[in-house]
Amino acid sequence: DFNQTGCLKKTNFNMTTNEFTITFWLNPPYSINAQHFICGTFNSWTGNGIGMWRDSTGGGYSLLYRSNSESGHTGLPSITPTHDTWSHIAIVYTGTQGIVYLNGAEVGHTSSGSSGTVFHPVLYLGNSMYSEVASQIDEASMSDFRFYATALSASDVEGLYKHGASISKDGTLFGYDFHENKRNTIGKNGIVASS
Repeated sequence: DFNQTGCLKKTNFNMTTNEFTITFWLNPPYSINAQHFICGTFNSWTGNGIGMWRDSTGGGYSLLYRSNSESGHTGLPSITPTHDTWSHIAIVYTGTQGIVYLNGAEVGHTSSGSSGTVFHPVLYLGNSMYSEVASQIDEASMSDFRFYATALSASDVEGLYKHGASISKDGTLFGYDFHENKRNTIGKNGIVASS
């Protein structure tokens, strides 16, 4: 729950992707007191990365991204999750299309670029580098944020919505394992841990 009191950020994310998927659960209040960013991976407004924000009181979230194969940013279809309810959001970039999903169903898509890459210099959740002032910190709640360096399919997105991870009473974690079959190498950026 960001509750306009804090945000999460990684100022040296420095990832370049020719495809990506961002997914998370979001529970936004109806009324907010100013424009707020829920997430952003840019350090130059409309010059790189992706941004998702909304303006005060009601309404949906606006999205844009910047591919290096385009002369400017590309706007994505806006998304309007139900207020005061948990909704699953997915944003997919295929290299030539940006696709937005709400609760496992496609909201819309925008074609742009010709297999361009997107540079994500930072990663902000609940705010952005556009303006780090307190008034920009979001008032929504977020859960299970994921950044994939690949474009998930529509069935993958639907699966994330319908079959999230769960934990039993004794603490056993149940989840789903995705296998990337299109690549023969794995790139590592930052710390990767497993248990």
